[in-house]
Formats: sequence, C-alpha cells, structure tokens
Amino acid sequence: MMIYLAAYLTVLYGGDGLMAVLLSGVLLATGQQQAGWLQHDFGHLSVFKTMWMENLWHQVTIGLLKGASSGLWRDFHYRHHAKTNVMEKDPDILEPPLFVIGDIMPVEEAKKSKKTLPYNFQHLYYIVVAVIWLFVPYHSSVFLFSIRRQRWQDVAFSMSFYAVFLPLFLPQLGLSKTIMLYIVMRALESQWYCWVTQMTHTGLGVGREKNESWMAMQMNGTFNVEQGLFNDWFTGHLNFHIEHHLFPTMPRHNFYKISPLVKSVCKKHGLDYEVKSLGEAFANILRYSNCS
Repeated sequence: MMIYLAAYLTVLYGGDGLMAVLLSGVLLATGQQQAGWLQHDFGHLSVFKTMWMENLWHQVTIGLLKGASSGLWRDFHYRHHAKTNVMEKDPDILEPPLFVIGDIMPVEEAKKSKKTLPYNFQHLYYIVVAVIWLFVPYHSSVFLFSIRRQRWQDVAFSMSFYAVFLPLFLPQLGLSKTIMLYIVMRALESQWYCWVTQMTHTGLGVGREKNESWMAMQMNGTFNVEQGLFNDWFTGHLNFHIEHHLFPTMPRHNFYKISPLVKSVCKKHGLDYEVKSLGEAFANILRYSNCS
C-alpha cells in the first residue's frame, strides 16, 4: 500500500509531466507485482489457519489491489500445478498459435497447417508479447470468465480496483495521461510477470502426459534460481520453484529451509535438482524458444 501511496503522491506533488507519470507508473507496476506475489500466497492457502480468511484476502488482494479475478487465477494456477508442462493441460505453457515449445509441439503444429507464424522469430516477438500479455488478453478475460461462471463477487472486486484508480489519478492527470499511466503500469507489470513465471519452466519436459510419478513430473519440469536478497524480492521467493511445486501450501519464507532436504531426496532417487542464475533463467526462455 505504501508503494501505491508513493505513486499517488508523485503525481499529486510532481504534476502531470512525463517524468512524473513514468515514475508513478514504475511505482504502480512494482506495487502490482508485489501484490501479485501476496495474492499468490493467499491463493495457495499459506498465510492463515482458516480457509475463509485465505479466500477473503485473496479476493481483496487480487481484486481491489490488482483488478483481477480470484476464480480465474485459481482455475489457471491450480491446473498448472497439477499438470506442470503437460501440453493442452497446463495453461501456463507458451502454446500455439503464438508459440511452439519443445520437440512435439512444433511437429504437431506443422502437420495441422502450412500457414503458421514465423516461429523461428518467436524468441524475439516474445519480448513484445510479454509487454501486452496482462492488460490485453489476461485482463480482458477476467470479466468474461467471471460473468460466464457467474462469479459476481469477482466482478465486484475487480471493478473496485478501477473505482479507486480512476478517482485518484483522473483529477490529477486528465484522461489521456491517466490512460498513459495505466498502460505504463500494465506494460511493466506484464514484463515482470511473464519473465518470472516462465523462467523456471520453459524448456523443461514440455510434451504429452507421461506415466511418471507426481514428484518426477514436477522435478522434470522445474528448476530454481539462485537465492539472494534481490532475487527473493523480485521473484516473490518463487526462485525456490522446486520447493514451491513440491510443497505448494508452504509459506514462501520457509522454502530455503527445506531446500537441503529436497536436494538430498533428489540425489537419492536420481532426479535433477537444477539451479540457475537469474540472467541464465531469463536467457533460457529466449534460447529455448529459438531452438524449438
């Protein structure tokens, strides 16, 4: 909330100049993504002891603070955890028509049609897609999903974000610069979200569902990013992604404590426990997209 307040004070006292709008947009994007990690905690039932408190604060955080839908997030994210990197079952996989990832997906897409996107350049246009992903496809689907499922509480909480955002910034900036502020906020948030959520899965075991244990599926489709103050903050502790997938209801500040135990179990059963630097993880998205 302090970051949101700082964003408002930036335009209140800094005026409606370009620099003030950009700085406010950066602050809002930071607040949005940190609220994203917080709602992730509530969504995984890892904060409170009672279900109703987790559900309430998930609704408040993802709706009021982010303008998104609790129901849509749960539908997507729980399927991602259940079928990690399984084609047509994991909604977090980069899939056609925009992307083809892995060894199977490019072949199947080529068989369907000779008229396809220039996938040999997908590692380049991924950067563009990452700018618009959240505030064009995702946020447009928030209301469609909620209305179709008749989740009226999600509609109300999602609308509450705009009921706060517009009265705060519209009088200070006017319509055109308020729209500019919103675009800057969503574009930066979208980049942040896409790179962090894709970096620990892209390139690992994408394909059809296999006859393997649940732990093997998680380990074959996930790796970690190095621990550090910045990495922990920037990724919402999802740099310990192996631990998160194995223990999804565990509070994130405990991941580092069980990491040695997970390593020992993986060593015992011949499973890879892979750790990359943040730069290597980001580069892995582009490298693997270019190889597919």
